[in-house]
Amino acid sequence: MGIDLAAFLAVYGAVMDGDLTSWSIGGPTPGLLSSVGLLGTPQGISGSHNKYEGDASPTRGDLYQVGNDYLLQMSQFQDLYNRQASQTEATSNYDLQILTDMRYERQQQSVANNPNFFYGPFTGIAVTPAAYTFIYRFMANKSSEYPEGRLSKSVLKSFFSITGPDNNLKYTPGWEKIPDN
Repeated sequence: MGIDLAAFLAVYGAVMDGDLTSWSIGGPTPGLLSSVGLLGTPQGISGSHNKYEGDASPTRGDLYQVGNDYLLQMSQFQDLYNRQASQTEATSNYDLQILTDMRYERQQQSVANNPNFFYGPFTGIAVTPAAYTFIYRFMANKSSEYPEGRLSKSVLKSFFSITGPDNNLKYTPGWEKIPDN
């Protein structure tokens, strides 16, 4: 991620869901300004839906649909994972076309099933597409063979805290991470 985009997202998060100087991953930011926020008590990224996050996420539920909008929904991850189910670890590649197709289908699904579907000017037009693009752009391994990158099954699983074989995938909340490789 470029410094310009990282700086914008950090400032936007601190203003919209933080204490104007910082923001947390889950819940209010402790500290001197913890009760100060432009939009009320700061809730961090886990409380940022409709300000920093939006509906039709690749792996998170829509706000008001599943009880939370911050934990991975295994059915949504499975939908993504299954798009390369016939591929091996060595041949799998969750590229931008796969993620773009999934984004279209998730939006159609959300519109059809969520009477409170929200697609705001920033959260919908900019953030939701970015959530899909970031998966590939940040996690795909670049090489001379794959100059645009290749996102394998194992790297995708690692990023989303998924373990186990294809027929028995398990999610462990809180262990999402930047993949080792």
